[in-house]
Amino acid sequence: MRLTPEEKKTLHELKKTIGKNIFENRRKQKIPLRRMSKWVGLRENKLDNYEIGLNELRLQDLVKISSVLNVKVGNLLVNND
Repeated sequence: MRLTPEEKKTLHELKKTIGKNIFENRRKQKIPLRRMSKWVGLRENKLDNYEIGLNELRLQDLVKISSVLNVKVGNLLVNND
């Protein structure tokens, strides 16, 4: 399936928003990247790539991350700027 340029832009913005929200929630709770990655079951570089918006999250990873951070999945999807 091919995405239109507008859909690609939306996807890029969504990845950035989710990553930023994961990062901000993790930092607010003072959870080091290494510890968070172990709790979630991901390699550090994979979680780091999620946080900077390079990789698309698998839904199961998004659910696990939200559980570890004790936030609703929907809260990670919202742009708070």
